[in-house]
Amino acid sequence: MTDDNGSWSILAWAGLIATPLLIGGGQVLFKLVSMRMPAIDAASLRLMVIDPYFIAAMIVYATATVSWILVLRAVPLGAAYSFTALGFLFVPILSTFLFGEVLTFRYFAGAFLIMAGLSVIHS
Repeated sequence: MTDDNGSWSILAWAGLIATPLLIGGGQVLFKLVSMRMPAIDAASLRLMVIDPYFIAAMIVYATATVSWILVLRAVPLGAAYSFTALGFLFVPILSTFLFGEVLTFRYFAGAFLIMAGLSVIHS
């Protein structure tokens, strides 16, 4: 997943972006599961594990795990791990559109700092 001059390939970059996107999608699915649970008890837990959203979340997380493993074949862990911070950008945006959660100035300030940090780490 690196090219001849040692830089990361398009597949490595795709995995670096796809993995936090997939994890963010899994978080949204977990939120949907939590909204459908009537209580926290043994019966609800049994219902949870057969909930279609829960099953989808587990599949999404498994896909993210495979994607991450493929990324780590080409990208050093220390460099790759910083990209997981993108989840802190993706999940609140998804939550705004899907659950009506409000993005505050603090979110935008934090998002800016995350992007600035990524650019410093990878410059």
